[in-house]
Amino acid sequence: IRNAGAREGEVLVSFFAYSQQQQQQGGSPVAELVPADSLLRILGAAAALSELSSLLNAQSVSVVPAPAPLAGASLSVSPSVVAVGLPTTLAVALTSAPDDGDDVQYSFAFGDDSAALVGGDASARHTYATDGQFAVAARVAGLVSVFDLHGIATVVRPISEPSLTARRSAVLVNSTLEFVAATGNASQVALVYDFGDGSPALATGDAAVEHTYSALGADSASVLVSNPLGSRTVALGGAG
Repeated sequence: IRNAGAREGEVLVSFFAYSQQQQQQGGSPVAELVPADSLLRILGAAAALSELSSLLNAQSVSVVPAPAPLAGASLSVSPSVVAVGLPTTLAVALTSAPDDGDDVQYSFAFGDDSAALVGGDASARHTYATDGQFAVAARVAGLVSVFDLHGIATVVRPISEPSLTARRSAVLVNSTLEFVAATGNASQVALVYDFGDGSPALATGDAAVEHTYSALGADSASVLVSNPLGSRTVALGGAG
């Protein structure tokens, strides 16, 4: 209680002084001006004593054993090759089940600009917006064990309506003919050309190639278009 006669930083404190004589007389209030910081120290000491008294009066303290360390963990990416815009799943498998008292937490990083996913689930789904190879990671954290796991997610643009064309429909013997394969916007594409004249197939990543025919005849060329998602064969002048 602030008293009008108190100086700055002082408060008026009322308390009972209990001497033996005052107890016999029923006690009487005594008022004294006390510095405010002293009062705060008194109140803080009283609160600490109260908390200590509660601890001392506790009937029992539970002591539990630490959980056993986790035996091991592995990370899988399924599917490991996925088309842009389709989900893939990262999953952690523990070598053995954790103890009942072990609070295992999982965090997943997908290798793109997305935020890491943290929680109690041992798997996470993610959809990539662009193609490429992404270094994924997972951390498994128990009370006494931590595992850092790593993997690769391959994201590919699928093959869409491939075709094979030739610059001319006829060519002289021992002359060069250019072929062009179209694969849409597919990524990680490999091409294998078969020129139909018995010559060895040509494996390349080039969409445009040249070939020289050394004998007369009508030859049927084709190209095998493939990427990690699958393959398609296209004949000359056709679409796959």
